[in-house]
Amino acid sequence: MNIKNIVCIYFVVFFSFLSFSQTVYFADYNGNSLNGDTIEVLVADTSIVTYKNSFYLYNAGVTTVTYRIKRYEESVLPGTSNYYCTWRYCLSDAYAGVYPFREGDASKSHTIHPSFPDTSGIIKASYKHRKVYGESLFRYVVYDTNNVNDSSYIFVKFNLPSHTVSLDKKQNYNEQVNVFPNPISNNRFTIDLQNNVTDDKDLKCYLVSSSGKIISITKEMMSTNKMVIHTKDIPQGTYTLLIKGTDRLLYKKLVFI
Repeated sequence: MNIKNIVCIYFVVFFSFLSFSQTVYFADYNGNSLNGDTIEVLVADTSIVTYKNSFYLYNAGVTTVTYRIKRYEESVLPGTSNYYCTWRYCLSDAYAGVYPFREGDASKSHTIHPSFPDTSGIIKASYKHRKVYGESLFRYVVYDTNNVNDSSYIFVKFNLPSHTVSLDKKQNYNEQVNVFPNPISNNRFTIDLQNNVTDDKDLKCYLVSSSGKIISITKEMMSTNKMVIHTKDIPQGTYTLLIKGTDRLLYKKLVFI
């Protein structure tokens, strides 16, 4: 193979890489890629009709990128409705099935700068459960308008469990859960449960933000009715600890400082 052929192959490979390299992608607040991930939003209280989840776009390139957002209804419950917002506009609320695929028109393209976080890259997925129980799954896609191969996607799942109860009823279970310390400052806290709670074989714990987003936790059982929860880099604020069993939903308000 002569030098001319080698040079031609090099340029073909190089420009192919530029065409398919990923510059803009969904990310968490720290800039970590969420591409292909599923974000679950647990609907903890039926008195709150609209639940929202915010996520960010990250431009890993060196120049400003013009991008657009698409939303697909992958598996959405009839009777619910949804919409999404960017920093510039909100699409109108629509019932499931009306717009299985949705995208703002060309005038609603955005630019995102090569920095993070960039407030022009914030997307808000909104879901109205309207007291329809179960899960609804959406897929959001972002792509560079000048390079359709440069795209990223995430799934957002909104979940209203069939045994979710009203805030007043959840108060009745509050004395069955003891959490210490509270407020929490070191990403670690202990849960002490009454014996009649730990008898439930289908016991699951969730830490939920004020927007309904489930926060990743690690559970360490210390005894039959005591467990230690480990968290990581949780922003300050008020959260809800949900303990979900076969026929009950216990909750406790937690404050991270």
